[in-house]
Amino acid sequence: MELRLLGLTEAVPRMFSCETAAGGPHARALATGAPAAIVELGSSDAYGIAGPVGGHRGVVAVRDSGGEALLVTDEELRAAQRDLAGQGLWQELSGAAGLAGHRKQRRDFDGPVVCVATSSGFKDVGVGAERFPVLENPTLDDLAPDA
Repeated sequence: MELRLLGLTEAVPRMFSCETAAGGPHARALATGAPAAIVELGSSDAYGIAGPVGGHRGVVAVRDSGGEALLVTDEELRAAQRDLAGQGLWQELSGAAGLAGHRKQRRDFDGPVVCVATSSGFKDVGVGAERFPVLENPTLDDLAPDA
């Protein structure tokens, strides 16, 4: 809506809520016609989007744009996270939700698709837990042993 009000687009793009399948408050609200929802939250490693409460503004944005709520599993999120990493984008698991949701739809759209990646991999649980030995005066072979 802000892009349209600024004159940068003719229409409001379709919005999609990509939530963990362990909860999905926006999905529940949209499915029931409620303005918002509170859901029982299951287990998910995507802690950044695993919330039991869905906000009214998000529900309105998706509903008014003709979009949908998409529920993605941790496995679908991990696959999207790996593929983003292969392209040089390090996202926490939650940050890969847009790509995971787009893939889950298995359809083409008329025009560009923008998947918003919300944060960096530094926020992922367990980052920094693995330890590596400190090398004094490393050689090129030490740094690239498979080269």
